[in-house]
Amino acid sequence: MFIEKEYKFEITEEKRKELSDEDGVFISNVMYDNGSLEKENSRLRLRKTPEKTLLTYKKPVKSEGNAKREIEYEVEVIGDIVPILNKMGFFPTTSYEKYQVSFNKYGSKITIDKYPFTTIVEIEGGDMDRTAESMGLDPKDSTDKAIDTIHTERFGFLKHIKFN
Repeated sequence: MFIEKEYKFEITEEKRKELSDEDGVFISNVMYDNGSLEKENSRLRLRKTPEKTLLTYKKPVKSEGNAKREIEYEVEVIGDIVPILNKMGFFPTTSYEKYQVSFNKYGSKITIDKYPFTTIVEIEGGDMDRTAESMGLDPKDSTDKAIDTIHTERFGFLKHIKFN
């Protein structure tokens, strides 16, 4: 078990270009539930990148200040795990796509995720306050909301969030 601690900021396209001029790697995410995970505010995500497929379980825990914290278990998947998930009663609930750029600064891992409707910067580990401030971001402005929650609050529920 790993407890992830991160700052998460919604940024403009202009800010994204200031932080990185890379387009990023395409990533596809599908969320699964068996009827019980959403009730306990947990998530089961199947993520596909060009290099690997990861199955991740996440459950939020009490935040520290403005930093989001969650329990996280993650395993790399070899082969097609979807039939196994289905046999266990897990079925897709939502999906989303993004382009991601990652780099390190002051011991922190920084990811810039460009979604079809917004861009999010995440800062994990290291000196998170120093890293955020060096990027022109205020830790007090960090959000603990998941990307599908941000989308639902802004546009209503959409099962699949995809680029055209």
